[in-house]
Amino acid sequence: MSKQIFFVLVDKDCSKEIEASTKKEALIKFQSKDNNVIVYGPFYKKKVYEYRYLDNVIFSGKSIKCKFKGWIVNAFLLKDPEDHAYLLFSKKIDENGWEEPKNKIVVDISLLEKIC
Repeated sequence: MSKQIFFVLVDKDCSKEIEASTKKEALIKFQSKDNNVIVYGPFYKKKVYEYRYLDNVIFSGKSIKCKFKGWIVNAFLLKDPEDHAYLLFSKKIDENGWEEPKNKIVVDISLLEKIC
């Protein structure tokens, strides 16, 4: 999966963020009648991760040891929500790593780095 590429285009009337692979494509999508369009970019959106705090989860009975945000965690795979894991923080391995959350945390399993 490739990253989404964005350009910011500005003319005398408005400015817009447009997803496009090239400046030329962004200009076509902008559809400005003004010839003095300024194009900034390309920009790549930072991936935003969603961490969920849930009370009602259904465990699959499987677990794996993984790395997550500078920690070794025990990840208990879930049936519901699917493709998610309930994390128990075991050991901090990176001084700059994430602080251990005080609440229960459920994350998408794609965010976990499996340890063999």
